[in-house]
Amino acid sequence: MITLKRHTRGSAPAAGLDLHCHSWHSDGTLAPAELARRLVRAGVGLAALTDHDTLAGVAEFRREGGLHGLRVLPGVEVTCACAELLPLRAAAQAAREDGAGGTRCGTDPVEVHLLVYGLEPGLPAFEDFLASIRAMRRERVAQMAARLAELGLPLELGPLTARLESGSVGRPHLARLLQEAGYVKNVNEAFQSWLAEGRPAWLPKQLPELRQALALAQGLGGVGVAAHPGKVLPAGAAHVLVDLGVDGLEARHPSHRAAMVQELQQLCRRNGLSASAGSDFHDPALGRYQRPAWQREDVGGRLRLLLDALG
Repeated sequence: MITLKRHTRGSAPAAGLDLHCHSWHSDGTLAPAELARRLVRAGVGLAALTDHDTLAGVAEFRREGGLHGLRVLPGVEVTCACAELLPLRAAAQAAREDGAGGTRCGTDPVEVHLLVYGLEPGLPAFEDFLASIRAMRRERVAQMAARLAELGLPLELGPLTARLESGSVGRPHLARLLQEAGYVKNVNEAFQSWLAEGRPAWLPKQLPELRQALALAQGLGGVGVAAHPGKVLPAGAAHVLVDLGVDGLEARHPSHRAAMVQELQQLCRRNGLSASAGSDFHDPALGRYQRPAWQREDVGGRLRLLLDALG
C-alpha cells in the first residue's frame, strides 16, 4: 500500500500536469478524493477535474488534492453541437463510402467536447446552464432505459439516484447497469449491441451550440479548450474550431498519435492559443492511470495564465 505524504508549505510540488479526468459525478468510477490521490501518486502537480456538465466534484477534489500539494484548476466538460462541422463530416463520409450507393450524412449534430476552465462552482449563470444540460441528459437516459425495458432488458435505476441530483448521467451508466444485470459481458458489448448510434436503444442528444457555450464561458472569464479534436472529429476540424474562437486545443490525449500531437501544438502556437493535455481518465478497470507527458511550459495562451495564477 502506497502512503501519501502530506504537503508542507515550502516543499516542491510535482511537475506533471493533467487537465482532463473524470470522477463518479459523471461517467468516471472514482470519488474525487480518490482520483486526486491517484494523480498525486503518479506525479501530477497541476490538475483539473472535468466531469461532464457538472462542477459538483471540484470542491472535494481540490480539498483532498490540497492536502498533498496538488494545485487544482476548476473545470468541466460540456458536450456541444457544432453545425459548422457538418460539411466536413459529409465530405468524410462521402469519401469513405466512395460512391457505394449514396451517403449517409444525416442531420444529427457533430459533437464537440468543450473543456471549460477557470469558472468556480456556484456561479449562477454558468450553473444554470449546466443544470439545463443535465436535465436533458436525465430525460434521455430515462427514455433509453424505457426503450431497453420494451426490448426485454429492464434495469433497476436506483444506483443512479445520487447522480441524478447534482451529477451527470449518460450512456456509460446504462452500459454498466446492463453489465451488472447480466445482459452483456462488458461495457463495450452494451454499446455495440444496444446503446451506440443506430443500435436499438439509442436516442439522439439535445445539445447546446458550441458558439453559445463558448460565448457564455468566455464572457464569464473562463477558458474554452476543444477536447481531443483528433479522436473522432473529421479532418480539418481543428482549423474550424480555431476560427470559431476556442481558446485552445487538447493536443496531448491518449487517442492522439505523435504526429497529431505535433500538428495540434503547432496550430496552437501559430494562433497564440493554448495546447492542453489530459489523460481523460475514467475507470481503473479500463487501464492503469498514465500521466500525460506535458508540462506547464507546453501550454501557452490564456490557459497558461490560469495555471500560473495557481502558483
